[in-house]
Amino acid sequence: MPRKNTSKFPKGYVTLLAEAVVVVGGIATVTFCAVKNEWLGKPVATTVTVMESQARKTTSTTTTTTTTARVAVATENVAGVPSAVSLGFNNADQVVSDGNGTNVIWVENGKVTLATRGENGSVETTTVLDQGAITLPAIARDGDLVAFGWTERVGADQQINIGTSLDDGTTVAWKNMGTGNGLSLAASDGQIAAVWHEGDEDATAKVLFSKFNGTSWSTPIRIDSVPSGKAAVWASVDIKGNNALVTWRDNRDGNFTVWMRRSTDGGATWLSDQHIATKTSGDPVGCYGDNGNVWIAHHGLGKISLLRSTDNGASFGQPVEAGRGYFAHLNCRNNVVVGWEDIIGRHTDPNKKAGYAVYTSEGVKITSGAIEDGSVAATTVYISPDEKTVEILWLKTDTTPLVGTLRHQVLSLE
Repeated sequence: MPRKNTSKFPKGYVTLLAEAVVVVGGIATVTFCAVKNEWLGKPVATTVTVMESQARKTTSTTTTTTTTARVAVATENVAGVPSAVSLGFNNADQVVSDGNGTNVIWVENGKVTLATRGENGSVETTTVLDQGAITLPAIARDGDLVAFGWTERVGADQQINIGTSLDDGTTVAWKNMGTGNGLSLAASDGQIAAVWHEGDEDATAKVLFSKFNGTSWSTPIRIDSVPSGKAAVWASVDIKGNNALVTWRDNRDGNFTVWMRRSTDGGATWLSDQHIATKTSGDPVGCYGDNGNVWIAHHGLGKISLLRSTDNGASFGQPVEAGRGYFAHLNCRNNVVVGWEDIIGRHTDPNKKAGYAVYTSEGVKITSGAIEDGSVAATTVYISPDEKTVEILWLKTDTTPLVGTLRHQVLSLE
């Protein structure tokens, strides 16, 4: 694996000059001219519509500012990535950075590739595994500590494999975690956390958790409290200091709904299960913000819901509808960005868009949208460490479901 780059990707956001402001009926339309754009290489003009509205929550009333359009790096293929790849599920990160280097992981014909992107957009790739029945890659990093893993079919079984490196990938130690599917990884303070589910996804599956302490992986423990004959599946994990949270969906009450469990002592003990969404819902993701917030996103009844906690996850305010669609993905810093497969209809319908929304730490929407690019799948999102840009990535899958060209767009938050 290449050594990490000391510069941030991407380079060159757009500098704007306001040309005109027109206010009609409380809606301000602002026309900008871009005077510098290192991606497109020419000035561009865009119109931003700003609307002011009041959004009431259970604990407070906040003013929400929504922009219906933001200046962006033009939609393009991600450099250095082959034309037929697959990504992980929405519970797992495929793009990570610690501010010194940005890594992207994907699978192509059973080959796992890890890429490092440089200052000028160049991509250096490293083959992590040459061949196997590989799906659903995941990655996490904290400085030089990097972990990557996936689900691999071995005979009739699906197994979880994780590689861990303490030196930015120069050397890698491999660990087979046993049978399972749907790996999610998180990193913080020199530790890695992993969750996955094991068993029948309709009747017996359980959520397992393990942590790497810098030397070895702990014995996996069961996290959910689902009764016999029910299933807990598609878990996600995040950690920050001694705090850990795991989200999943299970059918203990009949229909699948969203649940969460937390630890405040590094995973040594766990608080009781928390029921996050009582109506039919699923495939949640959670993350810790840089300012003490905890965020959860999930889909349900064709909507993407976003929830915020200001007490370390003990309670949550009312959900906000971020958009329409399925399979939310989160990335949290001070701001938070949520991405999803945008569609009005069933998640199997073609011609989905790459939906996204960005919020401040107070839950105020900064921007949102849906990118049209043929048939879209596996939308994933990423905020740069300096929070100047947001990157939306997706697969353009015009011929084969869940396999396609990795595409992206970059938004400026300045």
